[in-house]
Amino acid sequence: MERGLCALLFGFILLQLADAAARFTKHPEEKLYIVKGQTAKLTWDYQVDNIDKEFDSQSPRWYFHNYSYMIGYGDGFDGWKFKISLKTCPLRLLTPTVRVSAEGRATLVITNVTRADSGTYVCTLFLLSGSISSMPSSKAKLIVTEIPSFIKKPNATTITIEHMDLNMNCSAVGQPTPNVTWLHVQQFSKVPIIRGIGTAVLSLTNIQRNQSGTYECHASNNPNEKLVRARTLLIVNYKPTILKPLSPAKISSWSGSTITLRCNLSSSLPSPTWTWYKPNGNRITNVRNITNGSEVTVLTEESGDYGIYICRAANIAGSDSININVLQLFPPGSPSFNVTDIEASSAVVRWAEPVDNGGSKLTEYKVEINSKTYIIASWKHKHFTIPGLTKNKIYVVKLYAKNAAGYGNASSKTFTTKKEGPPGPPVLKIIRVSPTTVILSWSKPEENGGEIEYYTIYKRLAGDDDWLQVGTLSGDPLTYTVKDLLPGKTYSFHVTAKNKDGSSLMDVNRITVTLPVETTTPHPSTSAIASTSRSGSRLHPCEECNCSTKVAVLAAILALSVLVIILLVVFIAWKLRTNKPKNDNKEEAVYYNAHALGMTSLPKTVNQSSARTRDPNQEHYQQLNPCTLQSPADAVPTYEPVRSVGASERNDQHTYQALRNHPSVYQSLQTYANVTTA
Repeated sequence: MERGLCALLFGFILLQLADAAARFTKHPEEKLYIVKGQTAKLTWDYQVDNIDKEFDSQSPRWYFHNYSYMIGYGDGFDGWKFKISLKTCPLRLLTPTVRVSAEGRATLVITNVTRADSGTYVCTLFLLSGSISSMPSSKAKLIVTEIPSFIKKPNATTITIEHMDLNMNCSAVGQPTPNVTWLHVQQFSKVPIIRGIGTAVLSLTNIQRNQSGTYECHASNNPNEKLVRARTLLIVNYKPTILKPLSPAKISSWSGSTITLRCNLSSSLPSPTWTWYKPNGNRITNVRNITNGSEVTVLTEESGDYGIYICRAANIAGSDSININVLQLFPPGSPSFNVTDIEASSAVVRWAEPVDNGGSKLTEYKVEINSKTYIIASWKHKHFTIPGLTKNKIYVVKLYAKNAAGYGNASSKTFTTKKEGPPGPPVLKIIRVSPTTVILSWSKPEENGGEIEYYTIYKRLAGDDDWLQVGTLSGDPLTYTVKDLLPGKTYSFHVTAKNKDGSSLMDVNRITVTLPVETTTPHPSTSAIASTSRSGSRLHPCEECNCSTKVAVLAAILALSVLVIILLVVFIAWKLRTNKPKNDNKEEAVYYNAHALGMTSLPKTVNQSSARTRDPNQEHYQQLNPCTLQSPADAVPTYEPVRSVGASERNDQHTYQALRNHPSVYQSLQTYANVTTA
């Protein structure tokens, strides 16, 4: 226990002594890089308890490499100021000017450093006691650098060809010798490729197009300074590639036809030069560049214009080509056919495809008879009914087949129509159109030896395949009204004629019309008019109105209005005349008993009789009166006016009330006409 306490106390004493000893508290970097011409500061600092009792009179001391070259010291006799050791200080630090000094307590400062200043610098704290080797000492290496400069660097742009090898050299000099590095600059990073001291070579073997881009060469010998760089843009050229079709390119043409040949480019760097050659090896001159390709226009006239055409694209990296085979087409051969079902006004042509189609698919057939021509699509049936022929007449019919090269030679047949047969097809026209009706009219066709018995009318809604019979007609006039149609729809109409030998051809001379849309308030001057066409042409509502029709309609409206006004005036006059006698009679009845009252009679009206009739009311009063009346005047009650009513209110009538109150007199009021009896 006692030994432990003694050891602890002894260690504490040693620690106090160690803390009290002079020592460095700050050191410069182990390697200090300073660019030539700049100022180097090697920063030291130290801790000492009593500098006067512990330091030698020349402390601290600064050396270059070793103790033989002391640069300077702290002078204890002059407040520890920095003094240069003139005998041992390197002369380069003193001439032509003094470039060395001290800052703080131990920082060595060298201005305008040169490459000769590079080396190891030492700072030593010299104490009054102890050997030199035991003195506290610290050292640092000063490296004076020169900014690197390239002695060989790449061009701003480097061009090469795909699949070749590429070497790019980059060399730089400086003090110390710089590190040289090649990097590939990508979108978000720079990838180092190769490094070297003073020089580096970028080697790319069998270079590919995806290795194009920006490359940099970096040179650096001072981590505290910016590096120097050289940049180059690497362009890798590659030969053109022409898009190849999945199957050999073939184009068909014929004599006198113009064709356009085209090549499409897949890729190329740089853009290629296009060259075209004919099958005979001649170069084509009218070459046009298009977007991502090239094209030429060729007129095929001679046999040398058919065969293999060559399209070639070339650039600095190579070339590519493609062959295009131009095949020659010919018009088809003559089709074989027969004329059947010969009638007085029609005949049927039936044919088979020609043996030789000329190397191209057939597109249509053409039937010629006299001056008429009929075109039939090849995909339809291979027969055609010729309409509108004349009975007992010789005809020559020709049949042609057509492909992409045109019509071939014709086949011909001669035939004679019958003397009698079914009638010809009526020529149909439209007279009037409304939203729901169509009025048809037609002319009488050729009877062909038999009197026409009747006509059959057909209709077909657009989009339907079959004709629908809507009626028959025999005799004149040759008009028919088709009703119950749908407004706004398109209909086709057709009429056949029937005689003893049969009916005329179906679906010949048909006519098509689009009905107008029905409106709620049609203008009286507006009418639906449709234009007609033959053989399936479509009719549309007429856009122009007939001016005479407008005038007629307006005149009719005006006449009707005048007639209505006249009738209204006549009716009012008649009504007034029938009401006048009733008013006269009422006036007569009111004043009938005026003579009993001693009143003066009013003049008689036109309808008043000269012989006054007996009043039924007077007889009624006489029967009820118990008094014996000696005269009619005594039996009539006497009245006097109660009030007068204006003539405008009661037609000049008065109301009377009895004056005598005897059993034969009744308290009653009689009102004639508009006066109520109470």
